[in-house]
Amino acid sequence: QYSERDEQPVNYVTWFQARDYCAWRSEVTGEDYRLPTEREWEYAARGVESWTYPWGSESPTDDLAVYYPTANETADVGSKPDGVSWVGALDMSGNVWEWVNTIYGIELNGDYDFSDSGESLYNYPYVANDGREADTGERTDVLRVLRGGSFNGLADGLRGANRYRYNPLGGNDSIGFRCALS
Repeated sequence: QYSERDEQPVNYVTWFQARDYCAWRSEVTGEDYRLPTEREWEYAARGVESWTYPWGSESPTDDLAVYYPTANETADVGSKPDGVSWVGALDMSGNVWEWVNTIYGIELNGDYDFSDSGESLYNYPYVANDGREADTGERTDVLRVLRGGSFNGLADGLRGANRYRYNPLGGNDSIGFRCALS
């Protein structure tokens, strides 16, 4: 179900739509908005202490995040203030998965093969200069990284180090984004 209230996070957003919105926002405001890199997103969520969750090491509860089975749809943005990250960012775990700029892998021979090193897989942890932040234009064979978990995922998916991959043309009720400001 699409977001129906002004306070809900935007969902059903493709990676291209998220990227383009940040660029549009830059044009309107004159500031430099963009999708965060995976490294930036994780730093905002886990901090210098490498917390398990944005709020620390305490297991998720329905006071800290929006996730299954305590939720069956997205909640209003900022409705879980106790789950705030060390930098003051809300909803970094749960509610909607968030697109980041980072490439997860590239389609090879009609399939996504992440077993070999090189172009097909950008391993975790993050290495800034290995090509995973390359501008790939409008290519649709490049899987992008999602971070943060969502309302329809289990508590384990809310860990700050958790990551997922998805086609940049894909969007559903559990995928959204946030812009970073350079």
